Amino acid sequence: VADLTKQLEQVFNNTVEAEQLALQGRQYAVENFLLENVCGEYQKIYQSLILNKKILYLIPRFSTGGAERLVLVFAEYFQARGFKVAVASVVGGGELAQQFRNLGAEVLVAEKNSYFNLFKNYKKLKEFKRNFKPDIIHTHVFSADVVGYLLRGGGRWLSTQHNVGAEHSWFRKLVLRFILRRAENVVAVSPTVADF
Repeated sequence: VADLTKQLEQVFNNTVEAEQLALQGRQYAVENFLLENVCGEYQKIYQSLILNKKILYLIPRFSTGGAERLVLVFAEYFQARGFKVAVASVVGGGELAQQFRNLGAEVLVAEKNSYFNLFKNYKKLKEFKRNFKPDIIHTHVFSADVVGYLLRGGGRWLSTQHNVGAEHSWFRKLVLRFILRRAENVVAVSPTVADF
């Protein structure tokens, strides 16, 4: 801790060094986290996996969470580049469904999660996938990952992992480790998630 304090004091007292570090940090952020660059990296993955440019995104629900908003950005980005996009929730609806429709995406809203609806939702999702015929199934978050694993036949499956933390049960971690081995690609949103 003392060494870190001493190094921080040196940076704060040396404006030239502080400015250099700030510029390097900004450049790193631009190269690694600029939305255009992130979407461009996904586009490279997609193009290596597909023929007909059809992507089916699976999300838990159409709520305004981080993963769902990211999928909204992806849907808009890839629709604008000639991809055909469909988005399906696996455990319920939400306020973003209409925004996806406004983009021109095909949308399936699953019924609210309950034991009774699990099988019914799965059948609807299976039919939706069969009718859409995606080249890629791209899942976000645990429930969508499980359904993506089950639906992966006939298309390529890509999973984006947003958070795999200590708060997840051992069973959930075990399931993820098992099913993600079958994914064509797994993308982690941070180094901490990648270490999972």
